[in-house]
Amino acid sequence: MIEGNASPMTTSDGEGSRMHDGFRSVLESLTARDPKKADQGVSEHVLGTVLEELAIAAPIGCLRSELRERMALSDGPKYSVGTLSKALTVLEQHGLISSGPSYAGPKGGRRPERYRLGSDQWAMLGIHVTLKGDRPRTLTCTLRDLTGLPIDSLSRGLTGGGSNWSDAAKEIAACAVELIRTWRDHASRDARKAGSDARPVRNILGIGIEVPGHVHNGEVVHVARPNFESENAPLAAEIRDRLRETLREDNIGADLTVVLDNDVNMIALRETYRPNARSRPRDGVVVAVFDDGVGAGLLANGRIYRGHGGAAGEPGHNPVFVEEGVPRLVSPPMPPLNYDDSSPPAIMTAPDDTYLTFTYPCSCKRKNHLDCYATPSRLTGELNRPLGDFSTLALSPAYDAQGDVTAAGTAFWKGGAALGHGVVSLIHAMNPGWLLLLLPPALAEVKLQEGELGDGTAAGLYRQAIETVVKEHAFSTSDADARNGGRWLDVKALSDDLKVGAEKAARNAAIRVLDEFIAHALQRDRCRVNPLAAVQPALHRSVDHRLLDKQRRIILTKQVEEIVRYYDPEGLIGAGAPDDEYSVEESELVQQISRAEATPDTVRALWLHSFGTGSNLLKNSVRLNSLASELIAVQTQGLWAG
Repeated sequence: MIEGNASPMTTSDGEGSRMHDGFRSVLESLTARDPKKADQGVSEHVLGTVLEELAIAAPIGCLRSELRERMALSDGPKYSVGTLSKALTVLEQHGLISSGPSYAGPKGGRRPERYRLGSDQWAMLGIHVTLKGDRPRTLTCTLRDLTGLPIDSLSRGLTGGGSNWSDAAKEIAACAVELIRTWRDHASRDARKAGSDARPVRNILGIGIEVPGHVHNGEVVHVARPNFESENAPLAAEIRDRLRETLREDNIGADLTVVLDNDVNMIALRETYRPNARSRPRDGVVVAVFDDGVGAGLLANGRIYRGHGGAAGEPGHNPVFVEEGVPRLVSPPMPPLNYDDSSPPAIMTAPDDTYLTFTYPCSCKRKNHLDCYATPSRLTGELNRPLGDFSTLALSPAYDAQGDVTAAGTAFWKGGAALGHGVVSLIHAMNPGWLLLLLPPALAEVKLQEGELGDGTAAGLYRQAIETVVKEHAFSTSDADARNGGRWLDVKALSDDLKVGAEKAARNAAIRVLDEFIAHALQRDRCRVNPLAAVQPALHRSVDHRLLDKQRRIILTKQVEEIVRYYDPEGLIGAGAPDDEYSVEESELVQQISRAEATPDTVRALWLHSFGTGSNLLKNSVRLNSLASELIAVQTQGLWAG
């Protein structure tokens, strides 16, 4: 990374005080002022805005005049020509953007400069992790330039079958190191061939990791189940710590940013960097139907909405009590269903000699969830066929010679209806201005016709069922909003090539790094700053310092409460205990910080005294150090001592 002294930051996203130090280092280099030129500096905000617009316009880029117009549309007409010129100069000097002459037109003349994102000096890593059940199984790693174009990639299975996330972190870090060093070695070799002894500049902006399921604050969230360890896996922190040691000799890794996110969130994020991102509504939803589950990515005001604990956008676990009925275009409201859920959940998986049908629980051990109906694995299982027969079944006739609905037509209608109910719940929660369905190709390629029930195939009934349920149940104009002026919901096909799909997922993870960097520059990532820093210089000398000390203590107490209750070190609040369950520990931590005595050792000693050797926090050194780092970052603000 660009060398620099990154100040500790704490984030409300829980990434820890060190997670954005890499970004902080880069931004400090970009905004550094030349003491010989008083008006040299450029704000982080204008730099972030330039990068965001060039990212949306990538890979074509923009002329300077086009860029200023785009910035005015996105952020208001607040930047002068001089400010924009300074920003472009600084970004190009550091290799984050590049420029070249554009086409001058048929009459020739002076060719204006076109600015594009990235250069050969910068790259970002994206890593896609596939799961089998809840265990990591394979990795796809890709090195991309800042526009998302590929530089290098590799795929491999995890040795030992991916028995746990800690082992996976080790192998993910090894893949990252291999790609980074190969990239740098090739650049050095090419330079030597060109007769240069200088080592080319090659910087890594960060590493993005894409994982299916529930992730939050750099951790893979495990759901407690029988015979399954329920402790969360701090994947991002483990990878970052491993890279710090491994890449020390390469002059990178000391402050490398590692970002972890959910797979469908990253797909939705990719939509924000499409060329039409500025011309469509900023509230949107992406729903993806995979072989074994349904996920969603939610966009609120153009930003991914993850919810309080990272679990937003999981329609696959919505209960849907579907009465399939007969295939129809639309009908009057159906009567309520009588459903008895008092019986205990059935076994989690079907016997070896059968397939998963609609009646088996989903991965969270509950029946009647959307995942139990709408996915290819359940549709084929309901028809007692293997998953490999999905496309054949989808294209099979929906009606027999007598005009009756076939077994495949019935199953696909019910699966589509279930997905329709899940879509309706998202429409009601978000009221999106557009909604994109990502479906397996056999479902996505159906051509619906007005007034007709699908196209005569089982897949056609699946698609029609979605539209019918949305029309029947969506409130007011919300379904029309989601269609964004179209007759049908927007549908695209997921890749049916596993290798291509994994490469795209890894690309999305790499783009997630750029998005996080831009968000950090624009202060959208909610990195906490000292709440007194802005007002401290304005305090009058005659201010009552006792009152000021009291205000400081109130702010400090709230910060400590927020950090401790967020981490919930013993899992007590999550288990139903009141929010002030850690009040004794919080009070002691406030005292430690006030005296500038908070260290990892004092936090460890406090927890040992309060919870003994069986403490969950003391068993997880990574989480303990992360909590201590957050508290120490508050302490280093330096305003708490009287």
